[in-house]
Amino acid sequence: MTSMSDTITTDEVGDEAFFRVVSTHHLASRSIYVLGGEIESGIIRPDMQVEIDLNSGLNVFFDISGIEFMRKDNGELVALTLKVEDVETVSFLNALELSGERIRIISANRLPASNVGGQTS
Repeated sequence: MTSMSDTITTDEVGDEAFFRVVSTHHLASRSIYVLGGEIESGIIRPDMQVEIDLNSGLNVFFDISGIEFMRKDNGELVALTLKVEDVETVSFLNALELSGERIRIISANRLPASNVGGQTS
């Protein structure tokens, strides 16, 4: 993967973005989980969070630790990296099967105060 600057952007500006996940994988040597895909709208910064909707009303959140590019056979994808400290978190993320999903990326200051069940890594 190739490291990038602080932001990746499309034509919209705000504190949320949408990202289409194409592939996922864990890089144990760097303790990161990678969401490879394409930005559908908005700006994504490393200080933002991935919001994953588990079901109506139950969401989990992961801090974006970096933004990189990853090469694929047919071009490049944007790679959002999530810091993961344990195998349970990796297993959880793998079980979600996020490939093909559209996920919301939000500014960390947009988290609701009552988000007791949300997880940040």
